[in-house]
Amino acid sequence: MPPTAYDTWLVGLREDNESMPGVGEQQAFLDFLNQRKTAREAALAYTHVVTNAKYQDPDALWYLVWQAAQDRPETHECLVELLKAISCLPPFTREGKVGEDSGSDYWSGLPEFEFGLREYWDGKATRVIYNTEPDLHAGFINLTSFNARLFRDHVFRLESWAIMTLSIALEKDYESQSHLLDTFIPAAAQYILQTGPAVYKCDKEAIFAGPLLEKAREKGSVERWDFWKERFASMSNREDLKESTQAVGKQVVDRMEKIAKDSH
Repeated sequence: MPPTAYDTWLVGLREDNESMPGVGEQQAFLDFLNQRKTAREAALAYTHVVTNAKYQDPDALWYLVWQAAQDRPETHECLVELLKAISCLPPFTREGKVGEDSGSDYWSGLPEFEFGLREYWDGKATRVIYNTEPDLHAGFINLTSFNARLFRDHVFRLESWAIMTLSIALEKDYESQSHLLDTFIPAAAQYILQTGPAVYKCDKEAIFAGPLLEKAREKGSVERWDFWKERFASMSNREDLKESTQAVGKQVVDRMEKIAKDSH
């Protein structure tokens, strides 16, 4: 059987990274991507070593999920299925680490997955600011879209992530760095396009406002949702941005107007 695109992708990861799970876990993950295992079968196989090794560190399992979400956006739907299947596995508690609650279930709700993903995403956001490599920027958009998908499909409650991402994109001044807007705008747009009604209804002041919003509020009361909409609208007319960024700006404005109208 000839290698699939996922086979080739995984080979490349093995060559460039040391944070991989074991060979068995890699094969289970690959079989799932290649539709040779169901989500339940893959969840059991992918976690087998961790579940049956008393002191095995499970953290390495998440790396492949994050990397696939970043590199292969077409996998987002099946990755959500896999995570849901893992979260439904029988209780498993970590033992042998000082300061940890040995009674906390590692699988149910995937608490450490969410924590690790936040650190991973933060690291990618920082790299985007200081690195112009196209693949890195594209991967950040994909990863943020995956975060929005996790929120949309009720895997995690990520309201604060949504507000923070929208703030980074819309409430800071990137006038001399339009290439950052070409990354942060389509990334943040995913939360409006995929989870807009939930963002509209949440406590949008849970995260501190960025400097542009603070400056606008010095002149009077400004609703954060309306400020975001105005900022997205301004992106649709900026000739220094990619056509795709301008297009997503307009698309998001239309979506935001419909959400606000339907909510009244």
